Amino acid sequence: MRRPIVFVLIAWLLTVMAGCLFSDSKNGGSSGGRDRGSYSLAVSQTSCVTYPGGGGIFLIQLLPDSLFAGDVRLNLTAAPELNAELYRESIDRDKPVSEIVVKPDSTMAMGDYALNLSHAHGDTSAAVEFTVKLDEGDYRGLYPRGHLTDILPEEFLVWMVENYPELEIEDEDSWYRYCNRPYNSWTYVSTEWHLGTIWYLSLPSRTKHFMLRRRGDYKRMVVLESDKYTALHKIPIERYGVLDWEDEK
Repeated sequence: MRRPIVFVLIAWLLTVMAGCLFSDSKNGGSSGGRDRGSYSLAVSQTSCVTYPGGGGIFLIQLLPDSLFAGDVRLNLTAAPELNAELYRESIDRDKPVSEIVVKPDSTMAMGDYALNLSHAHGDTSAAVEFTVKLDEGDYRGLYPRGHLTDILPEEFLVWMVENYPELEIEDEDSWYRYCNRPYNSWTYVSTEWHLGTIWYLSLPSRTKHFMLRRRGDYKRMVVLESDKYTALHKIPIERYGVLDWEDEK
């Protein structure tokens, strides 16, 4: 007579355990489900100086803790004339990087413009503020202004075709180009790639640097260097924008 009671108790316990597991899953427990854990964001910079018709890039990287699960939702607020674009509206462990590209309209007035990036995960939310300063300054009289172009440095294109043909980087793609400080530095942005270039025209060696980064990645993919003595070649990633000045004396 006691055996049916035992079976009933076992069935009841299994039902309760199953209910606990289902509840844990809904609330973001170890069985998966909604957001949990905590995180922080790393940004490449919080301000940039450019000019009407110029541009700028801000990188955002997710730094999750060991318990992090789910994703972080991003929302960007900016003046329409900045033409600000958010590369990803959601970041997670698999795709932890987003970026903001600004292409300020050529008719914008000089001054400081704020961009607000809100980020939310679970029940928590916060925001990061970026500043774009439009200042004609050293850029006065520059030509061309930032615009769509199909012209990339030929030296770079030839090297990439020979060494990384699988990337299929072509000058037929639409690239937005703008000048940086110092003004012998240019940035090219397409839907997939970010190319940085620096010409050290005042140096006897006429050294040039090229940096390629796949959009959506925080790290640079390849950095190249050439001068009037040496053909284009790879150099360590951290060397972009840095010269051995002893060699230039």
